[in-house]
Amino acid sequence: MPVYNTALYLKKSIQSVIEQTYENWELICVNDGSTDDSLEICEHYAKQDSRIKVFSKVNEGVSVARNFGLKKVTGERVIFLDADDWLTLNTLEVFSKYPLSVDFIIANHFEVFTNGFTEAKQINVSDISTKETKDGIIEFCVRESQWRKEDRYGHLRPVWGKCFSRELIEKSNVTFISGLQYGEDMVFLLSYLLECQSIAFTNESLYYYNRTNEGSAMAKRSWMGQEQGLLYFREVEKLVKNRVSEETLSDLWLETAEWDWKVLLKSEKSFVAKYAIFKNLINTDLYRRFSEKTDYKEIGKKKKLFIFAIKHKQPMLLMLFVTLNNMRN
Repeated sequence: MPVYNTALYLKKSIQSVIEQTYENWELICVNDGSTDDSLEICEHYAKQDSRIKVFSKVNEGVSVARNFGLKKVTGERVIFLDADDWLTLNTLEVFSKYPLSVDFIIANHFEVFTNGFTEAKQINVSDISTKETKDGIIEFCVRESQWRKEDRYGHLRPVWGKCFSRELIEKSNVTFISGLQYGEDMVFLLSYLLECQSIAFTNESLYYYNRTNEGSAMAKRSWMGQEQGLLYFREVEKLVKNRVSEETLSDLWLETAEWDWKVLLKSEKSFVAKYAIFKNLINTDLYRRFSEKTDYKEIGKKKKLFIFAIKHKQPMLLMLFVTLNNMRN
């Protein structure tokens, strides 16, 4: 559990581990330079329960904190728990029932909002079986129904809500990339998935994903240029380029670009500055690469509009499309 200034949610998160029906666990709390009461809360629980281990370090980000924690793990299996989320009481018991020969277990989850929570859409075993090959799951993960609105299994990209083999992580030297500020979960997950021999699914929801934390890294993201998006895309492409189609990569690229556009448009930069950045972006390599091809097999209206504006070098039109889409959502 990486911990950084999450005192408001931390007690609930730790308590959800303490109250597990399965008791043979260890909780590794890595305080990543918190400036609130997070460290004190962790240490309080550690004094009460010897299964809780607390480590404190200077702030270097969630990826470094997770890598640090992985080096301290002694159990056979690993699950990742964010300090503002929590587990269902039987999470560890459900995971423990799978044989150790299963390298990777993917569970469903709940999403928590200010007015309650909802369970992620469940799908039938027959739907899962269509994605049962490793390459199929990888493509599904990269694409994740961004444009087609098809049924998807839980939430494949994050590392939470899943169970990993410590032995396989160590043997394959799978780590989080420290310089990656978003998308680090999917890069880790894909790196791990490529090493897996056995994968299992359960439709049981075992994790509460908290969407109410406005202080989370994703909620606070600000415009810092397209470098992080490029790094994220390049790392994923490097892992899967021989396993997925160019169309799948175009989905990921456009999703990443759209996320950058949204952050940029919400920034305090002047309209002139935003326009200049959009104008520069649509002339870069990846924009040209994915807008030159327009005969995608599965292309939604949104993607068509975005690619049209990029292909015809119309930054103002692209800004308009993104703004209208944001208003609609």
